[in-house]
Amino acid sequence: MTNKKRESYPGASFHITARGNYRNDIFRDEEDFQVYCSFLESAIEYFKGELKIYCYCLTTF
Repeated sequence: MTNKKRESYPGASFHITARGNYRNDIFRDEEDFQVYCSFLESAIEYFKGELKIYCYCLTTF
């Protein structure tokens, strides 16, 4: 079943999460973590001026 498409409008704020299948870890090691961070940096640069990231937190537990 798919999720209902979220309504988007200028100035909207979104809380985005990511989780592995069956709540497994996303990062297997430090290298995975660094690669993810580089993807995040690229996305921030790509959308510069269009989106604002107020904060982010990468955790493992």
